[in-house]
Amino acid sequence: MAACQAPQEQGPARYTTDAPEITAAKAGMDAYLAGDWDALRATFSDDAEVFHNSNQAVGPDESIATLKEGLQAVSSYSLSDEQYWEKVIDDDGENWVYFWGTWNGLHAATEKNLEVPFHMAWHYEEGKVVEEYGLWDNSQMLLAEQEAAAASEEM
Repeated sequence: MAACQAPQEQGPARYTTDAPEITAAKAGMDAYLAGDWDALRATFSDDAEVFHNSNQAVGPDESIATLKEGLQAVSSYSLSDEQYWEKVIDDDGENWVYFWGTWNGLHAATEKNLEVPFHMAWHYEEGKVVEEYGLWDNSQMLLAEQEAAAASEEM
């Protein structure tokens, strides 16, 4: 008798690597890579909270200003081809997109190649980011900045 029962409705997939939220997150990442700050800002809700290497939230505008400031030390930047994207609907029904990849940059003053693995997480509601978390190790950039400062002092 069990085999004759109608299948239960499953609802949306709780895990996927292909979803509108992933497409939106990729568009935000592309905007960052292109330096299209207006397009990046448009991915966030007005009251979004952004946590980059911190437990203290900032708003999207402050986060974007910090990103722009950090990029002043590099002459170019990109992402490695090896990237991993996934969308998860958590136990509370929240839509999250997770990303793992490597940021590559060329430090302008030292001409050092920087390779920084990083992880991002975006919480989406109604197509907009309401929370963003980013974690990466800034030590390569800090060391390059210290080398540049020491070189300029020697001159």
